[in-house]
Amino acid sequence: MKSDNKKIVVLVRQRIVAKSNGSSRYLLGILEHLQKSGHELHIVWPLEATFGRWPYLILSPDVTQFPNLYWRGGIRLGRYVISKNPKVYLSALLAVIDRLLLKGGIIKAPITKRAQSSLAAPVVDDDIIFVERYVKTADCVLFDYVFSVRFASEWVNATPSLVLMHDLFFKREKDFAQQGLSDNYGQISEADEMYLLGQCGGVIAIQEEEAKQVRVSLPDKLVGVAPIGVDVVGAPQAGDDDLISFVGSNAGPNVLGIKWFLDAVWPRLRSMRPNVRLEIAGSCCDVLQPAPGVTLLGVVADLVPLYQRAGVVISPLTVGSGLKVKLIEGLAAGKAMVVTPTTLQGVPELAEYVFVEQEPELFASAIARFLDNRTLRLTIAAEGLAHMKANFSPEAAYGWIDNYYRTAEWGEKGCQARPL
Repeated sequence: MKSDNKKIVVLVRQRIVAKSNGSSRYLLGILEHLQKSGHELHIVWPLEATFGRWPYLILSPDVTQFPNLYWRGGIRLGRYVISKNPKVYLSALLAVIDRLLLKGGIIKAPITKRAQSSLAAPVVDDDIIFVERYVKTADCVLFDYVFSVRFASEWVNATPSLVLMHDLFFKREKDFAQQGLSDNYGQISEADEMYLLGQCGGVIAIQEEEAKQVRVSLPDKLVGVAPIGVDVVGAPQAGDDDLISFVGSNAGPNVLGIKWFLDAVWPRLRSMRPNVRLEIAGSCCDVLQPAPGVTLLGVVADLVPLYQRAGVVISPLTVGSGLKVKLIEGLAAGKAMVVTPTTLQGVPELAEYVFVEQEPELFASAIARFLDNRTLRLTIAAEGLAHMKANFSPEAAYGWIDNYYRTAEWGEKGCQARPL
């Protein structure tokens, strides 16, 4: 059996231009590890829907570090990828007009709709033909999200492949429905999700709880866990005694969580500590309103200074699945954290290194307790750092993925998928 570097084709449905959210950071981290390990990566975006309603992408070094990048319906010009679809330009024009009308107070709500998530976009024959152009010369395949398995055709039966789940989407949909929310990422039944996962040689789960669920349905399938790998700071960071921070994209769980915090927790915390301040970073700021003591930073290029100056990092999530990336990032940054039980789903062992509260009054009190006690912040953050170093380094998280591709042979798919 061979044990060497492989040509790996990565099939992507997300719109990725940087490590700007948890899912893109997770995928790019795995790809960085595989590239550093010597594998040749060819990253393919088969959907024209990747552009959404904007006719261009501006790539950061997070993406351009990979030399082989391909988009269907797009032309790359250096850092830019330009759409060839004229309909996208019309959508962009309407979106700009919409924003101008909103800014001028002429309308109170957007007239145009956000583009459908590329995860939910249908796959057509031209997408599959585009994929086959690259897969036919590949040694192995990595599917980004279960929805990417829909790009596969007959070759999937003989190709060593892994699918990066990110989430269990049938469970995510149920959790959203219980909160009265709809999920823009795409709907899928449990039977369909397990069928698609079963088409691949192996499954990459982001946390053990979800891995166990998949193993029940696919007992003969390789199901490994790859939590997000992070670089860990050298020492705990106490930060400012009156400053807390939250980082999140405008994904539904983040927005719902920070709005709950601002409505239910923030007034209580300010009554306990009138001088407390909150910094919020990420695209979630786009849908938030200014509030006393709150600074909306928007998307920031470097989170290191934000984490350094924060006395406490919060993760007030009330719904969601997968692994909460900002929990791992906060602990790896040497921070004291206050989180909800939802944030710890799949990684209950991390409860030892954070304060966990569900009720608004208790959540506020836990933050105040940390802010009042610098020594306590440093002590618990140091314990969290030690755990991160041992369990969440890139090698610890992704080493088995590298090994799978090195030892896989064309034609060694593993067990066949069970029919629906």
